[in-house]
Amino acid sequence: MCFCSSYLKRLHWNREQEEQLMKDVKGWEVGTYYGEPIYKTIDPNETWVDPIFEDFYVNVKVSDFMSKGLATDYC
Repeated sequence: MCFCSSYLKRLHWNREQEEQLMKDVKGWEVGTYYGEPIYKTIDPNETWVDPIFEDFYVNVKVSDFMSKGLATDYC
């Protein structure tokens, strides 16, 4: 489980990017896939579920990903 600030900032940034990218799509709701929630609100007593690797880096250019070695930055 990783809650470092850069990790949480990336999750927040991904959500902001989705909002910006999909702003002109009628009926699009951030955090859903055509109305189905993709984020889960968890009870404090439950276990945190990390997003899959591809979702975490969804808005990063492949060239940046490869040249900067972002895979090693993953908490």
